[in-house]
Amino acid sequence: MSAGLLSIYSFGPPTELGPLVYYGLLAQRNRGEAFEAYVHDGESIRRVEVSQSLSIRGIAAVGCASAEGGCCVEGRGYVLCKSGVEDAAPGHMPDKTSYVALTEGGDLVVYRSSLWHLAIGAYGFDLAIAATETAAIEVLGGEVRRSLRPGEALTINKYGVRSARRDVEGAVCALDVVYTMRPDSYIDGVAVAEVRGAVAGLLRPVEGDVVVGVPESGAVYAALLAAESGKPYLPAFVQTTRGRSALLDDANMRLALIQLKANPVEALLRGRRVFLVDDSLITGMTLKAISHILRQRAGVKEVRAAVVLPPLRDQCPYGAVTPSRGAMAANSLTREQLKLALEVDDLRWPPLEEVERVFKAKGLRPCLKCLLPPGVKAEEK
Repeated sequence: MSAGLLSIYSFGPPTELGPLVYYGLLAQRNRGEAFEAYVHDGESIRRVEVSQSLSIRGIAAVGCASAEGGCCVEGRGYVLCKSGVEDAAPGHMPDKTSYVALTEGGDLVVYRSSLWHLAIGAYGFDLAIAATETAAIEVLGGEVRRSLRPGEALTINKYGVRSARRDVEGAVCALDVVYTMRPDSYIDGVAVAEVRGAVAGLLRPVEGDVVVGVPESGAVYAALLAAESGKPYLPAFVQTTRGRSALLDDANMRLALIQLKANPVEALLRGRRVFLVDDSLITGMTLKAISHILRQRAGVKEVRAAVVLPPLRDQCPYGAVTPSRGAMAANSLTREQLKLALEVDDLRWPPLEEVERVFKAKGLRPCLKCLLPPGVKAEEK
């Protein structure tokens, strides 16, 4: 997944920024729980430890939430937090990297590349706020103004806001919209929940007594699909914790996290035919574990699995964190073999062309490269 970027600029004197930094990053913990942040106190930039008790006065701050950490880099006279694979510096306009940067002179520079989203908002006339997730701006009490255009850089300082742009064709990461983003966010003016509802519709017809979502992001799709199909949606699992199991390297840790996220409510499930919905299929470990839990611990009669996107096939060339190609289940198993390996009675996902059609119907141009077999170009799909 890509990092969640955050930047805040105060047009007045130094103000208390600690809670804004903490809650702005917490609102993007869906992108990872490794938080990093820097604050300009009016004289210099310094790194701060992100915590609920963080208290620091300053004129500006930048930070990021990521799966592995290390998305902020210090340069000569600046600090820059990025999402993407390329090196960058304030004022640079790379193809594959979006960033928020803070200079020693007190300038805030916000840049959106051709792929990774950034939005700008404001808290009255006092603060400018930029973030990957529009919901993060709203959580801080701000008003979302717009998404930056692909190739656009904003320079924000005490004199105002200046925009510059290079001509670049933009796209949105399909996996980011379907898997990573908050459902209450917007991307280029389009509600993420609307896109997800349309993509979920590709999984019809619903075959089963009840619709259940794989914790935790699959639950949104299950609820949307149940409402549309008239089938009952069941809150089938109780979560003790949360987290993205697909990105953990250690298999035992992944299984432990799945167990903590998915204790079944047996009384609701026993003897039922379950239509199980997940948002993605990467290693297959989560889906297999959930299927096993439903059968062995909840006593369901049948598990029919439906995945919102085709399986992940390749690593992201733009820097999103994904498992290795060898760990991706669909690179070594056919659909029928996957069905047997995952211990499900049926396994379906929509054609890639239909997913692309849904995005374009919403006015979004999707990047689908990670869903293509290694070596296959997008135009060859």
